[in-house]
Amino acid sequence: MKRRIVPPLCIAIVASVIAIQTARTPGPARSPGEGARPAKATSIPCPDATRALLDGLDVGQDLGGYRVTYVRCTKPEVIEVELDKGGTSLLLIVAEPGAVPHASPKQTAKHALFYNRRGPQDGPPTGGEIFELLGLLAKRVEAAEQR
Repeated sequence: MKRRIVPPLCIAIVASVIAIQTARTPGPARSPGEGARPAKATSIPCPDATRALLDGLDVGQDLGGYRVTYVRCTKPEVIEVELDKGGTSLLLIVAEPGAVPHASPKQTAKHALFYNRRGPQDGPPTGGEIFELLGLLAKRVEAAEQR
């Protein structure tokens, strides 16, 4: 009788330990004000109107001394622009109001702009640089909105 109970009991104990360890594993650290996009956002084809919000900004081009490394849409009304400068990465996001469930640090007449720092909170870019980049992107969005 003991031999019939031991194997299932061992399996149950091992499964419990794995479940507990998985639940205890912390997710990636986030800085305050971040989180405008999920960690593994899926990409969809950008509608022409959404892509036009960048006013021609594309991969390989420069925005405020940062190089654009990718542009993608995660929803038809949300476009992301990843920037890089010397290994420092920053994600800027343009979305229709309400498309991202967070308060935006910058707005245009018709869109909200967000950022997601890709490194430590106290690392580059500085808060001032981030808001300068958001301002540069907002100018492009505003120009597109007026067309």
